[in-house]
Amino acid sequence: MSWTRRQAITGCGIGLATLVAYRNGRVDVQTWHGGAKAGPAIVFARQSLPLIVDHGRLSPRLNYSTEWGYTLGNAVRVWRTGVGVDRRGNLIYAAANDQTVITLARVLLRAGAVRAMQFDINPEWPTLITYHHQGGLIPAKVVPNVMQPATRYLVPDDRDFIAVYRRLRGPITVPFR
Repeated sequence: MSWTRRQAITGCGIGLATLVAYRNGRVDVQTWHGGAKAGPAIVFARQSLPLIVDHGRLSPRLNYSTEWGYTLGNAVRVWRTGVGVDRRGNLIYAAANDQTVITLARVLLRAGAVRAMQFDINPEWPTLITYHHQGGLIPAKVVPNVMQPATRYLVPDDRDFIAVYRRLRGPITVPFR
């Protein structure tokens, strides 16, 4: 799903885990309490299901049901990805095969997350791709998804994605169309 800025800002559901990026460069994972509209300090908000880690503890809602996403073939253990923040505000990303939502939450907790949410599941969707520039963008897969090419986000794609950039000196602007 591609998100426009309007959808990313106004389409947020109350009580859902949300990755929020702010204009000052800070990123947080939190339960959304902001209502239908976000203030001008928020660049984007990407939601998933409820938090899987909150206050440094596993969510008591974790279980093996489809509440945590429909899996291919109703498998319990599948590729899962998640993102969290530690107590200093550092972003933590996890991706692994053969995970339940509970084991994913434990991985993020062990990595230091005080709040975390599940992202993509099933073998088709999880991707983490890095790029370096050497006469053109050269992609490299970090998550070994054989169902998606390393060039996935260099061409039109119908899924949402998050880009992380190296901080540069001076004012930061985020272009929107």
